[in-house]
Amino acid sequence: MIFVTHDQVEAMTLGDRIVIMRDGWIQQAGRPLDLYDRPENVFVAAFIGSPEMNLVEGELLRDGGGLKVRSGELQLGLQNGEFIETEKSVTVGIRPEHIVRAETASDIEMIVSLVEQIGAQTYVLGTIFGQKFRAVFARDDVLAAGDKIPVVLPAERLHLFSRENGKALRQSKSINEINKGREDHDQAQFKPMEVQG
Repeated sequence: MIFVTHDQVEAMTLGDRIVIMRDGWIQQAGRPLDLYDRPENVFVAAFIGSPEMNLVEGELLRDGGGLKVRSGELQLGLQNGEFIETEKSVTVGIRPEHIVRAETASDIEMIVSLVEQIGAQTYVLGTIFGQKFRAVFARDDVLAAGDKIPVVLPAERLHLFSRENGKALRQSKSINEINKGREDHDQAQFKPMEVQG
């Protein structure tokens, strides 16, 4: 059955497979978590997820044997071998729920602008080196506007996109590799129930 919706939460909840379209063109098709974890472009990255992914412009730089992104004063190391170095001008993204409060001092500090308690979670709007970021923290995190909190933007949670065409700049994994992990998870999670007689 095909179901059409403009509500990404509804699509993620109901769909086994999702096709995201923009102006009549398919942007990406796949399982909901594949689109969430590995968006093919900036449009899909911003569309899937609530609150939407944080996206900032930056420059890709060589750092010894690895790569990093610089966006103003913000510098982020990237996972080795994860991204392809084809362009210097990039957009870097991280989902709000992947920004982590640091337990000790950090080079990165978020200045809180707004706090919203949403049941089990706390939504935070703030700035990191003057750039707006959204974060999702645990309910127990007591925060107020003006607070300065150390945070970590984990390298394994960063997404990188071409600023020119918006396409993801990552090493390709074959669809078989991606689906193999999902199938193993699905089989472990959805075993048939045994009926006791």
